[in-house]
Amino acid sequence: MRTHLYITATIFLVAGAAAGIVGLAGLILLPDAIARLADSATDDALLAASLMELTGRMIVVGAAVVTPPCLICGVAILRRRGWSRWIGIPIAAAALVFVPVGTVLGGYVLWVLLSERFEPWFEAASPDGN
Repeated sequence: MRTHLYITATIFLVAGAAAGIVGLAGLILLPDAIARLADSATDDALLAASLMELTGRMIVVGAAVVTPPCLICGVAILRRRGWSRWIGIPIAAAALVFVPVGTVLGGYVLWVLLSERFEPWFEAASPDGN
C-alpha cells in the first residue's frame, strides 16, 4: 500500500518538474527561434513564426498552470494530507486524454486516490502533519 502512494507522489513530482522545465525552456528558447524565423521575411516564414508563437505561448501557460498543483499534490501525498486526494483526482483525470502515457499514469493515480484501500494512509496523519 505504501509503495503505491510513494509511486503516486513521485508521478506528481516528476510531472510537475517536467512541466516546469518545459515551461522555462519555452520562455528561454522560443523568442529567439521565433525571431530568427521571422527574419526570413517571407510570407511562409511569418506565418510559421506566428503559429510557433501561439503554440509556444499555449505550452508555456499550460506548464505554468500545471506545475504548482502537481508539485503541491506530490508533497502533500508524502506528508499524508487528506486534501491532496482532491487536488490529485482532477489532475489525474485530465491526464487521461494524453494517450498512451497519460492514460496509463492517470488511470493508475485515479485507482490509488479513489480506492478505499488507501484511505487509512491519509487519515493516519495527525492534524499537525506528523
